[in-house]
Amino acid sequence: MWEEAARLTRDSTASIALQDNYHFFDILEAGMFVKLRIMNQYPDLANFTVQAFYEKDPEVAGDIAQNCFDLVNEFNQQLVASLNPDDYRPGLDLQMMYREIYWASDGCMRNLLQTRPLNPEAMETEFSRLLAFWKSVYLK
Repeated sequence: MWEEAARLTRDSTASIALQDNYHFFDILEAGMFVKLRIMNQYPDLANFTVQAFYEKDPEVAGDIAQNCFDLVNEFNQQLVASLNPDDYRPGLDLQMMYREIYWASDGCMRNLLQTRPLNPEAMETEFSRLLAFWKSVYLK
């Protein structure tokens, strides 16, 4: 089931890579919409994926963590490649900005996942607010 969720996510996010003119925040937003679409289409799979992502059982946690790392790393390479220093405030450490956004996104997701069942609409609202905030802080 985990492999099917990873395949579905990988296939769904592959379409984002085809957009040559996408910038960092465009890719973040497109990735969010892809994940929300998956959550709406396959709510049980989404619930399973979220629970598996934060799995603590040592028998499976390592394999899931490695698979997550590979999937996230694939998407993150695309994000990092889209960072054009000319789009951002002068002197901004883009790698630090990226890490801060990644950590904040993870924290936001963990907070939103405390509610059951998952609420994709609330996730979209909160993440859209974060994106607007980051754009106002980081972009020229």
